[in-house]
Amino acid sequence: MICIYYSGNYTVNLFSARAVNYIVLVEFMVLLLMFQHCFGTERKGIYQMLSADIRDLTETASERLKAAVLLLEPFLNNNGMMQLTDGDETDAAKEYYSGLLADLRHLLVFCEVHIDKLWVLHRRTQSSDEHAARALYEVYHQCVNAFYYPKHECYSEDGRYAYTGQDAMRFRYKPDSNVRILVLELAKIFEELRDELAFYESDYMTKRRMQGQK
Repeated sequence: MICIYYSGNYTVNLFSARAVNYIVLVEFMVLLLMFQHCFGTERKGIYQMLSADIRDLTETASERLKAAVLLLEPFLNNNGMMQLTDGDETDAAKEYYSGLLADLRHLLVFCEVHIDKLWVLHRRTQSSDEHAARALYEVYHQCVNAFYYPKHECYSEDGRYAYTGQDAMRFRYKPDSNVRILVLELAKIFEELRDELAFYESDYMTKRRMQGQK
């Protein structure tokens, strides 16, 4: 409200105190909205952090993959066809160990690649839960599946081992003792990793597809 009084040569403009306060408040809100529009979205993206639960899960997955690498690397460095066949020159032995070594090399590469990816995920300040979920999905489908479903099928999981007391893995060909020990030790690691990442076997992509349809 504006009141104007004329008194001689003087003109006096009196603003209601309430109106002045209202104008100041409106100006402040406009400036605030402009600031949020210019900087808010960018800052949110930069400083978005992983939640505690999913960070713990990515760290656990990384440690399990490192444990697998510590088993695979020395085995592959010290064992070739000559050491594994150990005088068994049959075609069956050569075919078996050739396929086994190829599958173990692929598994080692997958593990090393995803260790690096998880390390980068932890180092980047803009990593989000969505980035981590995608990384864990890839760990499951490229590392866990690479162990349980090797291309050459030199071993397979015995689904009855939990109640029969037998070994977790069955071998298509009677393996060298070092091979047997390695695969059974890896099975312990990947069984735990599989259980921890069970959500990322299929539910993760189902959830993504459902979100995309909204």
